Amino acid sequence: MTNGEVTAKGHKNGSRRKKKRARKGAKVVATVRAGKGAPKVDIKKREDGRGWLYYAEYQHPTKGRQRPSLQTDVLDEAKRNAAEIAGELALLVGQGTSEDLARIAQSKVDLGTVFDAYRRERMPQFVKGGVPNPHWINMDRVIRVAETLLGRGQVVCEIGESLIDGLKKRRLEGEFEIPARWLPDQFDRLILPAPPTPLGPCSPRTVRGEIALLSIIFNWASRHPVAGGGGRTLLAANPLKEIPFSAGPEQPRQPVMTEKRYQIMLEYAPHVEAISRGELRYQRHFEDGRVVYQRNPRGRGGRRFPGVRRGYLTTLLMLARGTGKRLDALINVRVGDVLLTQRQVRQKLLELGWPEDWAGEWPFGAIFWDPAHDKEGYSRVVPMSKRLHQQLKKYIAEMATVDPSALLFPAPSDPRRPARHAQVWRWFRRIEKVARQNGADLPTLKWGAWHPFRRQWRSERAGFFDDKLVALVGGWKRFNDANDAMNQGYLQYHPRALYLCAEYDPRRDAPSDGRVPGVNTVVHAPPAADASAPPIVTTDSRTGGDSDEPEVRNVNWHKPIGRSA
Repeated sequence: MTNGEVTAKGHKNGSRRKKKRARKGAKVVATVRAGKGAPKVDIKKREDGRGWLYYAEYQHPTKGRQRPSLQTDVLDEAKRNAAEIAGELALLVGQGTSEDLARIAQSKVDLGTVFDAYRRERMPQFVKGGVPNPHWINMDRVIRVAETLLGRGQVVCEIGESLIDGLKKRRLEGEFEIPARWLPDQFDRLILPAPPTPLGPCSPRTVRGEIALLSIIFNWASRHPVAGGGGRTLLAANPLKEIPFSAGPEQPRQPVMTEKRYQIMLEYAPHVEAISRGELRYQRHFEDGRVVYQRNPRGRGGRRFPGVRRGYLTTLLMLARGTGKRLDALINVRVGDVLLTQRQVRQKLLELGWPEDWAGEWPFGAIFWDPAHDKEGYSRVVPMSKRLHQQLKKYIAEMATVDPSALLFPAPSDPRRPARHAQVWRWFRRIEKVARQNGADLPTLKWGAWHPFRRQWRSERAGFFDDKLVALVGGWKRFNDANDAMNQGYLQYHPRALYLCAEYDPRRDAPSDGRVPGVNTVVHAPPAADASAPPIVTTDSRTGGDSDEPEVRNVNWHKPIGRSA
């Protein structure tokens, strides 16, 4: 067979093999070195006629063989460009200082390199069981927004305040599209293209949060060494360190729980417990649109949680309302942490090295808060009110257990683990939904669920109790600096004061002399209703009508709710 004839496979004889050899054995036009003993950079001439005529070939110490284009068809210019590469390569292999090495390597890192490294090395830690958590989703969205508005080729060290201001403006206006979301198992893998995600206008708070997440990525790149980089970090510093994140005035999103909402939720919490156990089911009435509860002995459609015992959500609501603790501390309370008797309180105080005489000032027991689930890491024994004592005693009796390590609020599917935050949030929203569908005036509480109880607890005691006392009972940090610790660290409150702070009920104990929290004088403001109208006497709704005294509710606006003389 002669050269040029077509073989049985349909190719010219040896044509593909010869072309491959031609690419491998491209002619070396010149060789450049930065000095004696320095690595060489070969200048080669492209034979296939594609792109620029000259390209460089050298061995990179960490990336292997590199063949970048020299961006020219002129040999002299190609030699100058190759000389620059040779100088940088000499620094990489030890001809320069470590500072020069970091400066040269980090000054050319672009956003695409940082984001790819973060996706490979960091984001897999946010995936559990193949399911990404919310932090993974937020980080992925921020990366896609930055790639769209700034570009993957943007050099990171050149990002300044003007670029970030432009990003803020574009993000506030919206009306652009970002690439589709990467799934955890799709990175660096050939997949079918997905439609882009449109983004509309957003609030300044959202923009500030996204820039803060972008700063977290840059912090990671400036602190963690690059794989195979010999200890070198990807970035020298975070370019957003001196740039303000704010994108404009923000609307504060710190909702506070109200007494009306709390009472409605207490009323419908047992219904949601029964629905979770499968004892009740939804059935919409076609005449008035209300939801009617019906017995469902065979269980409702879907998953049932028989482990949700009676009083589960009611006790959780009352514990959040009566203590003002954070959700993580609430769901990790165990039976042994609830000290119902003074003997149990005295034993716990002795165990912690606290004065055992305090137990005599706490008639309704106390609760031990584990430092492992406290934000500040403090172990606290805090007295509880009579109302909360009665509910916890009833609930623990319903549990029918003497195991002190048993969780008060276990996960429905596994009693050995505490309930997950997401599950408790869903129950909170379901209580709101069930109440609305039964005609209750209970709109969805925006931007919060359980933490508003903590804000309500703190707000009710403002102006009536010392801030350090409220911090001690509520679980806040008492001292901000060394001077504060010196002035307040040796201040010991009377144990009766701790109990009174825990027992305080603004609807029952608010002063009747016209004082308002934060105001040191009586303001005789105009009444909001007829001042001659007689006071309305009601029972204490927070105690379910079992209060020792009736509550007097004055209709005069300048006279707060208080107990009768």
